[in-house]
Amino acid sequence: MKTYNSSLSPRVINGVFEFLKPRQKENGGFSASPRLPATIEDTYCALKIISLIQKSNSQKIELKLLLNAHITFLTRCISEGIVKGPKNLYQVLWCLNFCQFDINQLKYLFDEYNSFRNISLEAIYYLAKIRRLFQPNSGGKYIIFKKMPLLGTLEDQWKALYASYANGCLEYEQESDKIITWVKQCQNSDGGFGFLPGTTSYIENCYFALNILHLLDTALSQNRRKAVKQFAISCRTRSGGFSRRPDAAPFMDSTYYSVTVLSAT
Repeated sequence: MKTYNSSLSPRVINGVFEFLKPRQKENGGFSASPRLPATIEDTYCALKIISLIQKSNSQKIELKLLLNAHITFLTRCISEGIVKGPKNLYQVLWCLNFCQFDINQLKYLFDEYNSFRNISLEAIYYLAKIRRLFQPNSGGKYIIFKKMPLLGTLEDQWKALYASYANGCLEYEQESDKIITWVKQCQNSDGGFGFLPGTTSYIENCYFALNILHLLDTALSQNRRKAVKQFAISCRTRSGGFSRRPDAAPFMDSTYYSVTVLSAT
């Protein structure tokens, strides 16, 4: 997704770091709240946030990365069987790769899942993302051999599109105008996006919408982009983290979605 340096202001960045600091554990993981144990998903979201800030801003990263501790936490999740399914596996592999760990020695884990058939859209989506980690410039087929059906929500639309494109299936190009129109219809007057046209705005839907438009090589108008940026800003909380929608509690994943949206608007 294209990034614009101006959207991640020092105030937003400093607030996000204040949100992350008490959630960073000595064992190398990150947690949903200061009193909860670290999880794979929260660690993935936290490191993704740090990666986005590193890429889109020249400001010095103030949060100390505990690379060895992160690697120990993540590899222990694998050895202790905590990694369950392609989603967890992708999150662990992405984090290890970000921490400069050679993930090629773990490719056998991907090969085991990649041999499955008749798996869910989410599994196919994350296997496609894992494959890109190991072969970032590759195309061609890997599991499915025909176009994925477009489904009901923005999240499902995004996963089906990504999986099909990663599979070398470009048939959606014939339907791109229809898809783009539908995505724009999901944007509400508050600037956010609903799961479907006419439904309540949530920050994760903004993330999926912008990803779809980027994959289809288009962008929102300046006014629409400004509106979704304002929606993301309205999800910012006193803790420095972000919630799914205004006046809700902050979470690590909604903070990741918000930082991504702000870096792309």
